[in-house]
Amino acid sequence: MDSTEKDLPGRAERAASVSMLRLLVVFALLSVVLFGVLAVGPTRQFSEWRTVQQRYNRLANRAGLAPIDVRIRQIVNPSLGVVDRCGSCHLGASGVAPMANDPLFRAHPPMPHEPGEMGCTICHGGQGRATTAQAAHGDVPHWDEPLIPRRYIEAGCGVCHSGVRTPNSALVDRGRVLFEESGCGACHPLNATAGGTEPDVDLSHVSLSGFDPHWADRHEETAATSEDARWLTSTLPTTATQRHALDAYLNSLIGAPRLMAGKLLAHGLGCLGCHRINGFGGDDGPDLSNIAGRPATDLDFSGVDGEHSLAGWLRALLKDPDHVQADSRMPNLNLGDGQIELLITYLLSLRTRELPASYWPHDRSRVAGLGTREFSVEGEPLFDTFCRGCHGARGEGRVLGTSHGLIVPAIGGATFLAFADDAFLRRTVTEGRPQHRMPAWGTFEGGLTKNEIRSIVGYLRSLEPQPPSLGEVMESEVDSTLGRTVYGDSCAPCHGGRGEGTMIGPPLAARDNPVSGRAEDVYSTLVQGIEGTAMGSFRSLDARTMRAVISAIGELAPVDVSRADWSATAGDEERGRRLFARACKRCHGAQASDSRGRAMAIESPRFTAAASEGFLSACIVRRHDSVRPALHPSAEQVADLVAYLHGRAADATSSASQTL
Repeated sequence: MDSTEKDLPGRAERAASVSMLRLLVVFALLSVVLFGVLAVGPTRQFSEWRTVQQRYNRLANRAGLAPIDVRIRQIVNPSLGVVDRCGSCHLGASGVAPMANDPLFRAHPPMPHEPGEMGCTICHGGQGRATTAQAAHGDVPHWDEPLIPRRYIEAGCGVCHSGVRTPNSALVDRGRVLFEESGCGACHPLNATAGGTEPDVDLSHVSLSGFDPHWADRHEETAATSEDARWLTSTLPTTATQRHALDAYLNSLIGAPRLMAGKLLAHGLGCLGCHRINGFGGDDGPDLSNIAGRPATDLDFSGVDGEHSLAGWLRALLKDPDHVQADSRMPNLNLGDGQIELLITYLLSLRTRELPASYWPHDRSRVAGLGTREFSVEGEPLFDTFCRGCHGARGEGRVLGTSHGLIVPAIGGATFLAFADDAFLRRTVTEGRPQHRMPAWGTFEGGLTKNEIRSIVGYLRSLEPQPPSLGEVMESEVDSTLGRTVYGDSCAPCHGGRGEGTMIGPPLAARDNPVSGRAEDVYSTLVQGIEGTAMGSFRSLDARTMRAVISAIGELAPVDVSRADWSATAGDEERGRRLFARACKRCHGAQASDSRGRAMAIESPRFTAAASEGFLSACIVRRHDSVRPALHPSAEQVADLVAYLHGRAADATSSASQTL
């Protein structure tokens, strides 16, 4: 073995030693760098809150206030999952002596609970553990709950107060006016006391704490026994209607007027007719219960011209749904900018956040625990909440969506209500419209109870016009020309041009028809209609027109037919099928809801089973107050169409029986 071979192990050892030395040097340098980062990092990362607190101490010294320790200030509430360090900069909300001249040092506005217990992020959003303004406000990637913008700050109240009941919005408006006109604000200025410590004076949050339902009687007693309060007798509302309106207004005061106004507006526009919120509502649109928790990164902003945030997306959608979402099923509600801002405030409050039951406010307990309704269960507000969005403010019908033009029928018109009886209306609301967007409101959890459906039907019935009295009718001057015209347009399609009768209407000029000769009997029939037949009421006619029609019927020349022998004649089902295919199917076919410009699918057996032959006949002959074009079918064609539609219902019933 030569010397070179003998020296190989030594060379290897020396090389290994050099490599180890280099590695140790690298580790030493990295340790120095790491130490430097750890030493400098806090001064750089926490410079914002340090600077803020140092500025506070300078201002406190000038104001003669005690200085504070410069440190991280945080609120920890394990029950709520809160670790908030917001108070490190927002010192006015962290318990230190406030300074009104600086936005960071101002006291927290009055509220019913203590911010130091609840924390900040549960109401305001943001990232509580962060120690820089940008991160704390949530303006960083991968944080889906940014700070609620200041103009929508009241949305934070809805996180806990998600079940505040909305009274009738029109009643609330009347109550607000009464509150102002009666001078209630002289003794009860809203938002006047810090922290709401005097509930008998400041009524800003009175709906949350509750109020004496006999407040009016108590005020009257005070006015009667105190010389200083005698003036109350001239300002107190006196009628039950006025006090009811004031009660509704008081029940809307939760310390967040814009949030409450937004919720009232959402219910008044009928949003629950399509969207489910907190377990109630329809399912035609998306569930909005957690819309405020939807990350902005999940949204399509290609049709949004404004800010790319959840609020910006909602603003664009409410202004023009079709511009944001192609072929949107949501109607354009033609809202003003102020209304849109109120709705955004409400929508940003809809966040499904789990809270321990011990933190539930009374309103949330009533809804989540007891199943109490959030909305008024009176007829008109129920209609507004669930029906108005599609059927219109007074049930006048509308066309939904500019892209597909879905026709929603008029259900509040005088003609429709004249021949739609209460049983049909109740069944329609309960079972919905098959193959159509209207839910079966009485068949699913989160829908409507039987009493609520009756209230809606009662409201619809109240939309019928009051008929003129018999005295007013008979005192009117007879206009024979008007009578013949109205008879030809409204009576002849069923009863024949000479009153001879048709397949669907009895003869009015029959020799044995005593009614046609007595004005009071004709008046009664015109006002009340005949249940179960195509003869609905004509109560919408004014006194002069009704007098003219009565006269025209009385002047009909007798015809040689017997009313006693008359009965409705069934049409031909096959002719009706062909006629429906030719004249009706394009809008009313079974697949109507899947196409553009379509009305309700009346071929459905469920619909025809609910609709009587008289109702179907009256719909075809009389329903010209809807958005469809006026039709002028013959009595034979009407009978054929009714035979076809009812034949489908019978076939479906037979098939179902055979299946069972």
